[in-house]
Formats: sequence, structure tokens, C-alpha cells
Amino acid sequence: MKVVEIGLVLLYTSFQISAVYQDCPDVIITSEYNKTGNFSSPQYPRNYPGNLKCLIKFVGGPNERVQINFTDFRLDGFPNELIGVSTGCTNDYIDIYTEIEHPDHDILELPLQGRYCGNDITRLPHLLMSSKQTLIITFDSDDDGKTARGFLGTYEFISDEPYNMGIPASFGCGWTVNGEEKSEGYIMAPYYPAVYPDGLNCYYQLQGVPGQRIRLEFLDFDLYSGGDHTSADPLIGIYCSRIEGLVLYSTGHEMYLQFRTRQGRPSIEPVWGDKVITMSGFKARYTFSDEFVNLGFIVDGEHVQGSECDVRIKSQGESSGVIVSPGFPNSSPSNTTCHYFIDGLIDQDNLEKVVLTFEEAFLPGYLNRCKEGSAYVATYLYGQKATTSRPDHFLCDLELPKMLTSHDPRLTLKYTTNSVQPGAMVGFKAKYQFTMDYAIEGTPANPIASSDCHFIYRSSSDKSGKLNSPRYPSAYPNDITCTYELVAQPMSSS
Repeated sequence: MKVVEIGLVLLYTSFQISAVYQDCPDVIITSEYNKTGNFSSPQYPRNYPGNLKCLIKFVGGPNERVQINFTDFRLDGFPNELIGVSTGCTNDYIDIYTEIEHPDHDILELPLQGRYCGNDITRLPHLLMSSKQTLIITFDSDDDGKTARGFLGTYEFISDEPYNMGIPASFGCGWTVNGEEKSEGYIMAPYYPAVYPDGLNCYYQLQGVPGQRIRLEFLDFDLYSGGDHTSADPLIGIYCSRIEGLVLYSTGHEMYLQFRTRQGRPSIEPVWGDKVITMSGFKARYTFSDEFVNLGFIVDGEHVQGSECDVRIKSQGESSGVIVSPGFPNSSPSNTTCHYFIDGLIDQDNLEKVVLTFEEAFLPGYLNRCKEGSAYVATYLYGQKATTSRPDHFLCDLELPKMLTSHDPRLTLKYTTNSVQPGAMVGFKAKYQFTMDYAIEGTPANPIASSDCHFIYRSSSDKSGKLNSPRYPSAYPNDITCTYELVAQPMSSS
């Protein structure tokens, strides 16, 4: 393969690089001469010749990467898949190689990022980036006598400093970020913001010091749909597709992320279709701090993985317990929002509701408006998801009921603090009780013994009404006896 030095091959202008392609010699573009510029097929914008095999190699400095973007793309032929054949391109195509360890690496040993053909530029990746300092494009045209305008693109050599995210793995794709050395920073997909390749398995190990927690805010999240995951450690979540506003918190002082891309896209098969070639990965800001909510306030239940301070409590069968605000009996921190998901049983033999009693509450309102005070509680009594639904009540000291009862097995509280003044006390303590719910309209004969299916209907309260079997129209439970006691008002003697 003949290599022609750039000074002999390329003529530089402020707009584009043109090449003398008589026998289509290899073209080498280095950052030593220009950090940005254009590249094109032979004779562009005139049709390229047939029966060519061309190579364009971009070589940056040791601490650089190269990005390319196509601005025009018209090749003769189509991907075979469009005419019912499973592999390859019908006529002319380009191959792109982005994972190159060394500029002199044998191209036959390199993994292929993708093969592209056709005449629709929207089908190409919006941006491609090398993993290190080198990127290669090869261009093949056949000798069928038909050609097209070819391609035009831009390139830019960039610093690889943003991709030095921590201590790199001794082998493979991974970084360890030490919170003692850097309390804030960014992690991202290895090729961000360019399209990421297939077959990646990268890890990000964030390590703080005991007493710290980690906040991870995703500034951009653009992935293909993913698959299943198994792990010996608690899993915060599996995330894919496009997500906005995702923020995650660690439970302790460590957090581990794994970024995996499936096998199957890059091959000699054409990469074709927007859903295949436009995803750029992710970028996230991390923060190590001991100022995030201390989870020691969770008395019952468990911390909801990934949240700052959300709590989930599951009934053990007419069980009871206590929930408190963060820091209680001391004041809660400012600008904090915690959700309490209190879930009763619901199955063939069990249906529960939740009774919540406030034992202590310091939730000052402001001018008869709870939401504008230092702290308030929003309640969801009909099983809503607090993140998406409108609450049933906003509660503070101005209007705090002694007791709340859910209408469904789930009761959710959303506790919010605004600006808490130094020395002020905000917070609460409440007792929860799971009670049997038969979904029968009527007055329980014994409110204390909630498991008794015994209801009284007095004519002094209602002259008419409805009776129903337990949990109608759902199936009634097994092994149950219900008593419906109808008490008429005595006839008066005249």
C-alpha cells in the first residue's frame, strides 16, 4: 500500500482539502497541519471514477482524537437488505474504522465500525469519533460503469482530556473515580457525543469516603433499548432509550455503573436506519458530598435505591410502625424532598388499607398557604404515584388532621422542605397501621378489631343503601364470615 505524505497530496484552502487521486493513493490527514478541515471522494463534486479502492487516514497527536461528520453522501447502489439480500452493499460503499490502537495498525486486523452505502445522508451517523488518535475511511467503487457524486465531510482533531475520567482500567474499558481527589466532575460514554460502537462493556467505579454519598445527574441520555441484567449487588435500575432529568443517588459512599452495548450492529452488513445509527450515549455530572440526606432516619422499611431519601414500607400482615422525617428528632435539611410509599397487602386473601396518625409535627405554613411555608406534606390516598399525580391534600400545622386513612392499599406521603431558618425546627413523626379492608360500605361494628367482617347499618343514619360481598366486584377471600347487621329505628307510639 502506497502512503503519500500530506504535503505532496493535499492542497489546503480555508474551505476544503482537495486531493490528487489519479490512482487513488492513500491520503493521510494529520493534526500537525490543520486541526479542522474537509475531506471528500475523488473528483468531488463531480462523479468519482469506477473501480477504485481508496483510503483516508486521520492521525492526531498522542493526546488527541478525531471526529468526522458527513455533509453530503451519494454513492451508486443500495444496501442489499433493501432488495431482499441479507449482507453487504450492491455496488459502492465506504468502511469506517474507529477503534485503532496505533496509526500503523494493519487494517485487516481492525474491527469495523460500519459499512455505509446509498444516497441518503440521514441514514449515516450524525457524528463519529476515534477511540484514540487514528480514524480510517476506505472507499470502494465497482466497475459497472455507473458512479455518483460521492461524499463530502468535515473533520476535527480534539483533545482527549475529557475522556480521562479517572484511573483507567489496566485492560478493557473502565475508570475509577476517587472522590478524595476530585469531588465533582463528569463521566460519559467513551465516544460521546459521537455514535457509540457495538460490543462495549465499560464500567465506572465512583469511590468516596465513608459518610459521603454520590449524586449522579445525567445531562444527556440517548441509548438504544437494552436487555436484562443480573448482579449480585442491589441494582438501582436499568436505563435505555432517551431519558430526560434522570438523577440518581448512592446509598453509601460508592457507586458502580456499567455501560454495555449489544453485539450485532458493526459488521460487513450495511448500517441502515435512524434507530441504528443516531444514539450518542450519555454524559453525567457526579458530586461526592456528606451534605446529602443521611439515611439513618429510616426506622422501618427500606431506602428506595437511587433516590436521595425515598422510603418503601411493605406490610407484614396488619403490621404497624413509625416513619419520621430526615434528621428527626432534629430539624430536616433545607430543600429536600422525600417520598414515603406505604404499601398494604393485596392478593386473593388479603386487602389492606393504611391508617396514618401524626404523633409530632413541626410543619409551619405561611399566611394560610402550606406550600409556601418551611415544610409541608402532600398526601396521596388513592394509590397514585406521587411523581406523576396530583396530591389529595397539602398538609402543614395550619390544617393537619390527627388521622389519615387511605382508600387503597397504598398511601404515599411526599415530604418537602423549603428554606429552613437556622435554629428552626421542621419535621414530623407518624405511626402507620395496616388494617384489613373488606371494601364494604357500612360502619364497622368494632373499629378497633379491623379483622372483623361485621358491619352495622342504622336507619337513623340512612333509610336506604347498598350491601355488597367483600371486595365486590373483585373475588371475595377464602375462609371468611361476614355479618351485616341492619338496625331499624324503633317505631314511635302515637
